[in-house]
Amino acid sequence: MSAVLLLVLGLFAFSGASANTVDLHYTGFVNGHTSGTLYDTNGNLIGGRTSLSVNAGLFGFNVTGSSGDMDWGGRVEAFCIETGIALNTSSAVTYNVVSAGDYFSASQLGAIQSLYGNNHASLGSTATNVAFQLGLWEIINETTGSTSLSNGSFYTSAFGDARGIANGWLNDLGEVVGQFHMYVLTSDRSQNLLVITPKPIGVPEPGALALLGIGLLALAMGMRRRHSA
Repeated sequence: MSAVLLLVLGLFAFSGASANTVDLHYTGFVNGHTSGTLYDTNGNLIGGRTSLSVNAGLFGFNVTGSSGDMDWGGRVEAFCIETGIALNTSSAVTYNVVSAGDYFSASQLGAIQSLYGNNHASLGSTATNVAFQLGLWEIINETTGSTSLSNGSFYTSAFGDARGIANGWLNDLGEVVGQFHMYVLTSDRSQNLLVITPKPIGVPEPGALALLGIGLLALAMGMRRRHSA
């Protein structure tokens, strides 16, 4: 499955005109998960621990409701960005929608854009989904300059082939190759999540294209009337 198909979030449009929320009910990992251990010397894991065994992958959710001007469709897929709080899997959770630029620091957002921009075409398998999740955690939680899952203040063990894939991706971080719409879903009842729509910023929304088409049609009809008069 391609990354474009994997991460499309319905007809995902955001105008910023009003507050947006979305109600999500967890349905399981998309294409499976891989187990391993996270280590954080700053104690930012669940319960303030310095190590935690987890399953990593891409989360799947059914949309049970929403408010605001975003069309979520019926399905959302997202990555975890908060290791200090467990995901609520027992009931639907209402999340507030925040622009990623308002949540992450500029350096974090640039690195996440680079991680996704360089590798989104590879996502879709268990190993690559887990690799992106591990790379995302590294970018968010690392407090030294290592940017590696092998050392620093945040590092991991196990996770099969995904750990090596992620380290390779992290080693190639650099110039942002394309900006993508990224949003953070926040809740005090569950861990915060990252959702991505793969259409680059600057490409007109379907609604804008429709308005452009109507404008061109009106222009053509006006010219036709003038020529026939």
